[in-house]
Amino acid sequence: YICFTVFSVCAMYTHNLGLLSAVAFYVTGLSAALLRKEFSKAKKFFASGIVSAVCYIPWLSVVLGQFENVRKNYWSNADISLFRIYSKTFLFNFTDFGKDYISRFLEIAIILALLAFFAAAVLKSGIKNIKRFSDIDILNLKKHGGEYFNALFMAFIFVGPIILWILFSIFFHPIFTERYFYIYGGIAMLCFALLTVRLGKKIGVIVMSVIMTVNFVIASVNLKNELDNSDFLNMISKIEADNPDGDIAFLHSHEWTLGIMMYYFPEARHYVFEDTWCVLNTYDVFPSEVINIGGIENMKDYEDEFIIFSGYFPDTDYLLATVLEENTDAEISFEGSYKEPYTYQKTWGLLYVKS
Repeated sequence: YICFTVFSVCAMYTHNLGLLSAVAFYVTGLSAALLRKEFSKAKKFFASGIVSAVCYIPWLSVVLGQFENVRKNYWSNADISLFRIYSKTFLFNFTDFGKDYISRFLEIAIILALLAFFAAAVLKSGIKNIKRFSDIDILNLKKHGGEYFNALFMAFIFVGPIILWILFSIFFHPIFTERYFYIYGGIAMLCFALLTVRLGKKIGVIVMSVIMTVNFVIASVNLKNELDNSDFLNMISKIEADNPDGDIAFLHSHEWTLGIMMYYFPEARHYVFEDTWCVLNTYDVFPSEVINIGGIENMKDYEDEFIIFSGYFPDTDYLLATVLEENTDAEISFEGSYKEPYTYQKTWGLLYVKS
């Protein structure tokens, strides 16, 4: 309980998702203890929750300010679906690097494990002796009620935080972001591990060892290949070499390019236009000044030469170079494509523009 308290407080201070998850864990644990009439355990859960809540009080003013900042300045929505939750809590952790093989294997393994449970129960009960469902040993609630309760408890450890997060997004503020659900992949694997162990400890250990080993190898190989193929820093060196005086200007169509190029070129001039995609309602949070030119045709009033660092973004329907060609008489030269392993984009294009 001491460890649970310490790590709950750490999680609550680390991320707002940790706060809601800790609340869900406490509610689940306390409810389970009360339903089982384990009042001593319930008191310990309650005391742990009180200590965690008291420890979080100093941070309340900060987190309330964060929510207000999000409400005013950040785009957010409550685009929630069961498939999104399932894919981000379970499939994603074994799909991105595993090229779908691991996630498909896990889905099949879970189905086979459930069928194996049922088949074993039928054989144990004796097929000839089964006249109704209650005759199947595993469906005898009086005999296995405790095991079903444990299974339900573990299920709520997984779905409880997700349910609370969704309810918060729907009824308080739509801060639902699907990438937050990646973290629950670990709990999903824990549930799967407990399921396989019920077939036998050796079977469970073998299955989990194979899954984790194969996924680690695939992830390591793919990450190494991405690092080996990355030539992103060559692009940075090229920009520096082509502009030795440091007089550099960028026109951005996406928040990603803003963040990345401000990191490498904080002293450069960074421009956005009316269709630049950004989750922010204001650019004040960026470390360098952001100049909004309004319509893209106005860029000629600010710079004669500038750089486009861009690519195909899922949030925009066009390439910035195409927009310039259609709306201006700018002279655009493509300087090459560069790969990097750190973001979703992977491949970036570098273009020099003369207006």
